[in-house]
Amino acid sequence: HDSRAFSRPHLSRLGAECPHVVGNYFLMQQYLEGDQSLWWPYIRLLPQPDAVANFRMPLWWPETDHVFLQGTNVYPAMEATRKLWAHDWQRGKDLVHTFDNSSDFTLRLYEWAATIFSTRSFRASLTIPRAFPHDHEECLPVEEPMVREHISQDNFSVLLPLMDIGNHCEDKLVDWKGNLASDQITLVNLKSIESGSQIYNYYGDKSNSELLLGYGFILPNPRLDTVNIKLAPQPDALERRQRQLCFTRPAGKTLEQELMFCVHPISSSPDANENDSDPSSLFSSGLLDLLSCIVANERERRHMSSHGDCCLEHNPARFNEVLGRNAVQTWQLLHQKLQADMTKLQTTEKLLSSPQNTNQVMALEYRRRQFHVLQAAAHRLSLYLDRVRLENLFDWQESKQVERQEAIEIRPRVELASLEWAYEWLRQFPGVYETITHAIADDQAEPLPIDWALLLADWDRSYWVIWICIILMLREAQLLPASCPRLVAWLGSLERSYQIVLQTKHAWDCERRYDRAELEIIDSMLTVIVKEPLISPGQKTLGQIKALAFYVYQEETIFMAWEMKGGSSAGTMIDQSILCVS
Repeated sequence: HDSRAFSRPHLSRLGAECPHVVGNYFLMQQYLEGDQSLWWPYIRLLPQPDAVANFRMPLWWPETDHVFLQGTNVYPAMEATRKLWAHDWQRGKDLVHTFDNSSDFTLRLYEWAATIFSTRSFRASLTIPRAFPHDHEECLPVEEPMVREHISQDNFSVLLPLMDIGNHCEDKLVDWKGNLASDQITLVNLKSIESGSQIYNYYGDKSNSELLLGYGFILPNPRLDTVNIKLAPQPDALERRQRQLCFTRPAGKTLEQELMFCVHPISSSPDANENDSDPSSLFSSGLLDLLSCIVANERERRHMSSHGDCCLEHNPARFNEVLGRNAVQTWQLLHQKLQADMTKLQTTEKLLSSPQNTNQVMALEYRRRQFHVLQAAAHRLSLYLDRVRLENLFDWQESKQVERQEAIEIRPRVELASLEWAYEWLRQFPGVYETITHAIADDQAEPLPIDWALLLADWDRSYWVIWICIILMLREAQLLPASCPRLVAWLGSLERSYQIVLQTKHAWDCERRYDRAELEIIDSMLTVIVKEPLISPGQKTLGQIKALAFYVYQEETIFMAWEMKGGSSAGTMIDQSILCVS
């Protein structure tokens, strides 16, 4: 063709780094040439840059329609796409910087070209003859391996006139066939086509979020209503995940894409039912394992480093037995994330007016279906966490032995303790219990019995440190009852596990996170309690006991909702620190 050639040095560079940018600039060039372009008969049939109303994708909607997508997966994806297009447009400017009409290659026109390719093109690996580029005289021999690599990896796409008119059919009833001998491709519909009926294409196994963002429509099948969850792990957590034996790097994905997971609708899960005790099937592979690496405390990180086969998704029975606290916090964090996303959808929807056009109606339907998926998954997780809460360290019942084997296999092997129940447990040491509860009541100027719900907001961690100190000193005096062998064993394992840590300044730094009022109340309570005959730090100093208590609270508690048993909030679920004994 007679089109002006792009700058050769810049073409070579961009052709190697981002061939799709070259393709977009070429389409812009051919559009600007008008009827002088070899491809004008095709280009003039495409949606035109000055008629954006013909584009159905949300990226081309007016701002009044965009607000209906706030809080959904599509909204941030639109922003990311805009930034990417602007970045690519800037990169490609050097291709045409010597052209007289270089100023006509605007960002708006680039967005149009990128939209045409993203909505109407086909994969290079399926459509380009195998002989290319060897038989192409304009391709330098040195570039052949690079071009072949781009084709095999689908680093750019191909526009095929006529073939691009087929709408999407979610049933994969379309097949692409290549003929190596003739270098031809054939699009075959696998079902009979009656005269006058529509001929479909298959865009791939795409969710409704992908269909809406990329093509401007959603389908009624609830199986397609997946919701994306994006994680942003610290480098050390990501490295820990990548060292796990169960980790497999997804082919052809960027790191950002690797960190994007999805929530599946319950209806799409095989044999799903309301009472399914294992909610892991609702989430895409790798999500739970990465979350477990993110929330791992120091003890758990050391265990993971030396046991690469310890993965929550692939070996849950062993993981739950050894790293029970980690498993609970993984599920709890995921539940919080689902609730936060639901709240975001609810909050943004309150600001919406009644839908006034088809875009807004579709966006409203889409966001409500996203909410339903999140709500169903959050409910399933709530049921699961409710069963985990039954493992209350200080509320053991014989009936809890029922289905114990199932608990080991499915739920974390961990027992939980709320602050309220922890102090109630001290009643078996009457002198200790009377002394500490009276001291707390006097300090807080509150009557007995203590209303723990009133203290949780400001003094939660202080009273946990005090309680842990008491338990550690009871252990030193060998007074912990035989009825709690697990508590005794757990304290011993923690002391051994953190022995090296406690010899460093790092452990003592935990205390610095407390304000003066918190430290004063801890010291004053311990000054009172050590006067009890049963309480003694043994061969340790009180400072060593405190250091371990500070560290145990920091490392071995999780923040989750727990039902209050007494006081003004009896029967109410309140978020608080829960001690995990595993």
